[in-house]
Amino acid sequence: MSIKTSDGEVEPVEGKSGETTARTSNEQKSEEVGYKKPPAASQFKKGVSWDPAGRPKGRRSFKTELREVLQAKVVVTEGGRKSKVSTTHAMLLRLRQQVLNGDVRAIDRLLLLAAAHLPAEPPADLAAVIREDQEIIDAYWRNLPPVSDVDDN
Repeated sequence: MSIKTSDGEVEPVEGKSGETTARTSNEQKSEEVGYKKPPAASQFKKGVSWDPAGRPKGRRSFKTELREVLQAKVVVTEGGRKSKVSTTHAMLLRLRQQVLNGDVRAIDRLLLLAAAHLPAEPPADLAAVIREDQEIIDAYWRNLPPVSDVDDN
C-alpha cells in the first residue's frame, strides 16, 4: 500500500504485522533519525527504570547511618558513676584517658582535633597586649638614628 503526503509524494508504509498502513508527513518528520534525534526504539521508556537493581526506596545513605551511630547513647562508667552519653562523647572521653596515660599518638590526635575544631581565643586582656605592642613600636622609633637632610639632587 502507498499513501500520498502533503508534498504530493506517495510513500508505502508497512505495519508491525506486515500489513501496510498509512503514515502522515508529521509522523514521518517526528521519526527522523540524526544528530540529537535517536530512534524512538532506543529512547528511555516512560515509567521504566533503567537500573532495576539500584538503590531501593527508603534506603538510607552512609552519611545518615554514620550520624545515627555517632549520636547513639552508650553507658559510660566514670568515677564510679554510670551515665548515658553520645558515642562521640564516649570516644572523646576514651581519647582523653589515653592522653592522660601518656599515649603520644593520642596526644597528637587530640591536639589535631582541637586545632581543627576550636577557634583560637584572643588573650584575656587584649588592651594590655595592645599597650605593650605600642610601647615596643615607640621604643623602635626612639632608637632610630636621625635622618640627615640630604639633597637628592
